[in-house]
Amino acid sequence: MSREKQDGLPEYIYARGQRLWMRYQDETGKWCKKRTPYLIDQVDQAARYVAAAMRAIEDRKVASSRDRAPGTTVRAYTDAWIKDREGRGISSVMDDRARLEHAFPHIGHLQLDEVRPRHIRDMMRELRTGSLAPRTIRHVYSTLHNLFENAVVEELIQLNPIKVKRGELPKKIDADPNGARRPRTRSTRSSS
Repeated sequence: MSREKQDGLPEYIYARGQRLWMRYQDETGKWCKKRTPYLIDQVDQAARYVAAAMRAIEDRKVASSRDRAPGTTVRAYTDAWIKDREGRGISSVMDDRARLEHAFPHIGHLQLDEVRPRHIRDMMRELRTGSLAPRTIRHVYSTLHNLFENAVVEELIQLNPIKVKRGELPKKIDADPNGARRPRTRSTRSSS
């Protein structure tokens, strides 16, 4: 709040007629404008008023994120995460959704804060015994890691539980390593 604009008013405060107004972001991130109860010669009181209002908004954001964490299952959070990525135009959304479908039978019913590394280890071991290609299993792991990193950033959980010891993930190979490649041919130049 100590930063001042060129007109001498603190950041987020502006004059409109004889009144001071504030510009702020609400809990959803939307920018809003609101009239303060102060006149243009009461800048110090208006600055304290704006600072208190912004602290209250931040407190509500933190409380809201804490309230969501206990009741949020992995499947429910994934749906919201996918929807957000679709809205931002991320091209891998359909692949991410398909990859996470492989994880739902194992951890989809768990709440975000209940998932532990042992759950992921057991899931990876079970996926390896199935018919999925090793590269697909690694993609499932990577997408889950990204999903939970997002939950950490949103302060729904404190640590990312998507961790396994060395050797738990399969090596990076395709299901049919020979079928995907064509032999390279060398072009020869004819000399004339």
